[in-house]
Amino acid sequence: MRATSTSEEQPLLQVEDLAVYFDIGGSFSVSLLTRRIAYVKAVDGVSVDVGVGETVAVVGESGCGKSTLARAVLGLVESKRGSIRIQGRDKATLRHSKDRFKIIQMVFQDPDSSLDPTMKVKDTVSEPLVGLSSMNKNDREKIAIEVLDAVGLDSKFLDRLPRQLSGGQKQRVNIARAIVTEPSLVILDEPTSALDASVQAQILNLLLDLQEKYSLSYLIITHNISVAEYLSDRTYVMYAGKVVEHGPTKAVIKEPRHPYTIALIASAPVPDPKERNLLKVEIVGEVPSVINPPPGCRFHPRCPYAEQKCSSQEPALEPIGPERFAACYFIDKIARTTGKAFA
Repeated sequence: MRATSTSEEQPLLQVEDLAVYFDIGGSFSVSLLTRRIAYVKAVDGVSVDVGVGETVAVVGESGCGKSTLARAVLGLVESKRGSIRIQGRDKATLRHSKDRFKIIQMVFQDPDSSLDPTMKVKDTVSEPLVGLSSMNKNDREKIAIEVLDAVGLDSKFLDRLPRQLSGGQKQRVNIARAIVTEPSLVILDEPTSALDASVQAQILNLLLDLQEKYSLSYLIITHNISVAEYLSDRTYVMYAGKVVEHGPTKAVIKEPRHPYTIALIASAPVPDPKERNLLKVEIVGEVPSVINPPPGCRFHPRCPYAEQKCSSQEPALEPIGPERFAACYFIDKIARTTGKAFA
């Protein structure tokens, strides 16, 4: 992890009140002669920022909206409302792909589906330079060789096809392709989830080395709280399209204050089984529908602390300590239950 930017510095990425809805059709009312449109509210009022040289993690279970958030930042999906500012410029002024992709690149989750099976490694890695630079073919190939060496692949891989690579090698090619244009921000969408356990640590350490070498900022999308703990400076926890807690990663993991955050941490493998469930209460039920989410707090149907107002009034994301925010009515009660008073 690198030192985070100071509060006076402008964030590299600033997302405010972002909403991404997907139209899935609807029903037609004969009496009112109107059509009611149904939406998947994948992201619903999310604000996230990434400082220069910083690593920020967005964590949550499948379906929480974290990958949609990443795709909206990159411009792969349209937002319904909210703003995205990149290096102080609104995304609307960066509509040309060259402008946006010179600043931001992405490493996708599945190394197989994100590589063209007919393209050699050298062509895959140098391809972004075709559209984003004025280099000739020889110069592009030279840069590709340098970047491949940086990710741990020597010249013998240049003419190989994806089917001739292992899973870890494919992901190294993906990473090389992302950094070949020297972007400021790299979005990592579950960068190790498709890899064998023996390879995951290698890739995580590689990402740290590359961050130092190329002065990168990272936005990590992951369901794995351990990955967030290892790589990130700050962590945002998402549930059903909303951010429910965020703050410095060490503080969020050591002293979680939202029941969902506690559940995520409790479900992670730990050496000491006595520390698995900080709540002492099992989290039951299923993730709510993002088409028709429950009123009030979206976590209340599964929350052991929920009371009547939780089902009718949505708690605001409010400060609970130094650089800490959480959306819950029972922060103090949770602190007492977990035996860790919040400083």
